[in-house]
Amino acid sequence: MVLGVRRGDDAINAKTHSMLNLAMPGALGKMHEWEPHCRGALNNGVSPEEIRAICHVVAIYCEAPQAHECLRSARKVLT
Repeated sequence: MVLGVRRGDDAINAKTHSMLNLAMPGALGKMHEWEPHCRGALNNGVSPEEIRAICHVVAIYCEAPQAHECLRSARKVLT
């Protein structure tokens, strides 16, 4: 729960919500949030390949250095 708001209604399933929770902090450079969200995403059914794809999207929209930080955090969780 953030700002008194729950995850939301059922319009977005847990897996999709987890994917968004990786993309947004990654794009904003909130790397202290990325690793725990990465673990949560794996628990919600996001595959390692999908996590890498999210990093690539961050690279396209936010440049390579930001995506590199995402990949570095992901490696801690995926290995």
